[in-house]
Amino acid sequence: MSRLPLKRELRPAGLSALLLCLYLCLAPALLLAQEEGEAVAAAPPAPPVPEANPLKSQDELQAAYQKEYAFLEAQLRDLQARLSEFNAESQQAERDKEARIDRVEGEYIDLQTRAEDITRLLTDAERQVADVEDSRTTLEATFLQAGSTLEPYQLEVLRTEEFMASGDAEKIQTLFTHTLELLGGLGKVRQAAGRFFLADGTEVEGTIVQVGNIASYGLSNEPGGARGGALAPA
Repeated sequence: MSRLPLKRELRPAGLSALLLCLYLCLAPALLLAQEEGEAVAAAPPAPPVPEANPLKSQDELQAAYQKEYAFLEAQLRDLQARLSEFNAESQQAERDKEARIDRVEGEYIDLQTRAEDITRLLTDAERQVADVEDSRTTLEATFLQAGSTLEPYQLEVLRTEEFMASGDAEKIQTLFTHTLELLGGLGKVRQAAGRFFLADGTEVEGTIVQVGNIASYGLSNEPGGARGGALAPA
């Protein structure tokens, strides 16, 4: 029976401790709230928001639209100018390319023509060389024939080193000159003293008459009378 009154005496002391703890915990928050309230009360009031003017907003919207339209129009003009410049450059490049193609084709045709001319010149040169070789062969054959034909007449000029070393034109000139002289001499009647044989085999002295290169006659100078006749070639 004595314990119950003791518990009732201790209850007010515990309540006081609880209140003290709550005060200590809530005091900073209450102080901060009080300071914020004082700051809000001390701040000047916010200016009133003006009411929107529909006409002014429409004008501003129209001005912004016109500004944007002008910007887009300027961009369009710039793009059109750049497109025109690109087209002009493309056309110029195409013309330059066609001009280069025409120039190359002209050079090719010129080279082809020159090649044909060179081929024709080579063909003509080969033909001329062949003609010269044929002429050379003909000249050599002519010289051989002339040498064998004129050999019996003992033309000393045809045996000299000067004649052998001379050119073709000089050889031909020499051959013609001495051949004409020889022909002129062979067409004349010549007389010369000499010895010859009669028909009976007797050797006598007399005059030998040569009629060109055709025949020879002998006439003796014996006191008994002239005797003679045609002479056989030696």
